[in-house]
Amino acid sequence: NGDLLASGDFGFGVAVDGDRAVVGSPSDAGPGEDRGASFVFERHGESWPVEVRLYGAGSADGHFFGGSVAVEGGLAVVGAPHDSDGAVRAGAAYIFEQGPDGWELEQKIPAVDPTEFLSIGHEVAVVGDTVLIGSPNRDFDEYTRAAGAVYLYRKTGGIWQLEDTWLPHSPREGGSFGFSIDTDGSAVVVGAPGNAYFSTDESSVEIYETSGDGWVYSERITHFDMGVAGRFGEAIAIFGNTLLTGSRDFDEAYIMERTDGGWELAETLKPDHGRFFPTEFGTSVALDEDQAMVGNPEEDIGVVYAYKRTDTGWFLEEKLVPGEQSSFAREFGWSLDLKGHTATIGSPSTRFDIVPKGTVHVWEKSSRGWSEQGILRSDQTYDGLSFGWAVAFDGKSLLIGDPASRGDNWFSGEAYLYRYYEKTRSAGRRLSP
Repeated sequence: NGDLLASGDFGFGVAVDGDRAVVGSPSDAGPGEDRGASFVFERHGESWPVEVRLYGAGSADGHFFGGSVAVEGGLAVVGAPHDSDGAVRAGAAYIFEQGPDGWELEQKIPAVDPTEFLSIGHEVAVVGDTVLIGSPNRDFDEYTRAAGAVYLYRKTGGIWQLEDTWLPHSPREGGSFGFSIDTDGSAVVVGAPGNAYFSTDESSVEIYETSGDGWVYSERITHFDMGVAGRFGEAIAIFGNTLLTGSRDFDEAYIMERTDGGWELAETLKPDHGRFFPTEFGTSVALDEDQAMVGNPEEDIGVVYAYKRTDTGWFLEEKLVPGEQSSFAREFGWSLDLKGHTATIGSPSTRFDIVPKGTVHVWEKSSRGWSEQGILRSDQTYDGLSFGWAVAFDGKSLLIGDPASRGDNWFSGEAYLYRYYEKTRSAGRRLSP
C-alpha cells in the first residue's frame, strides 16, 4: 500500500462483519491535517487487501472522520463527530455502500439543526436497513443542555432520509443519550452515562424493539433502579432477552432480563477483590447466549469476570487472569468481545522490556472451564504501542486496533486481522493504511 498516505490513530475504531472489516483513522493526514479517514478491507483467500480508503466529502482538518465505524454487509457508516459543517463540531456521519464499481459515498448526514458541539457521529450502528447515529451533546431545550439524541435513517427512493429521532424520555442536563449504542438485530439499547462537564444527577439506558416495519420505545432503566450512578450505560451489550451494562465508577455491572412485565434486574455483579475504592469494573462488557463477561482493567494487572446463567440465576464461573507467560500484562480487560465459547481480551498496556506494547488474549471454554489458548502481539519492535486498544470479533474474524503504533510514521496506527478456525488461528495480517 505504498501509494497510500500515512494514517493517524489508525485502529481507534474497528468493526468486522464476516469477510469485511472497517478501521477508523480519525487523525489521518489525508489531504489535510487531522482530517480523518476510514479503510475497508475485504478478505480474498487468506489475504486482506485494502479495498478502499474512505474520506468524507467536504471533510476538513480536525473533523475526526473515523472516530466511530460500523459495517453490515455492503453498508458502512463512519462518524465524524467534530465535523463543523453548519456549526463548530456539530458532527456528521457518512454512509457508504458497495456497488458494482466498489465502495461509494451515498450520503453525508449532517446535523439536522446544527449548533456547536453536538458531536453527531460520536457513535454509529447499522441494523438491517437502518442506520443509527448518536448525538450525545444535543440540547433538549435551552435549560437541558447535552441531553443527547439518536437519529434513525432509512433509504427511501434512493435517498437516506431521517425516519425518526429518539430523544431521552426523561431528559437530564449532561445525560449524553446516544453516547453508546448496541443492537442484536431485534432490539437496540442506547446508553446515557452522563457527561463529565455537567453535574448530571442521573444516568440510564433506553431500549427500543422492532415492531412491524419500525422501532418502538420499550423501557428506560436508570441508575436509581440499580441503586448507584457512575457512568451507568457507558459500556452496554444486548443479546436476546438479556441486557448487560457496567457502572465502572462504582465497580458494578448489572444483568437485566426481559419478562412479560418488562425489563427487570436479574443480577448485580461486583468484583471480589475486597478493596474500598473502584478498580474500573465494568469498563468493558460482553454478552452471548448464557454467558456474560465484565472487564476490570485496574484490578492488579487486570481481570475479566466470566459469568454463567443457570436455571437458578447467574453465578461467577471463573476469573480470567493472564498466565505466567503474560505476567507483564497491564489493563487486561480494557477491551473485550465474546462469541460462543471464545473470548478475545485486550491488554493495551502490556509491557515488554519495561515499555508498553500491548497484547490480545484468546480464551476458549471447554468442559473443564476457560483457558488461555493464545496471546497475540504486534510484530513491531518499538515501544509505545497500544495493541488491543479495540477488538471486534464476529466468531470468524478478529480485528485488533493499535492506534498508537508508529507504522511508517509517528502514531500513524495499525490494525491486525486474524482468521479464526475451530482448532487454530491463522497468522495475523497486519493492516496498514
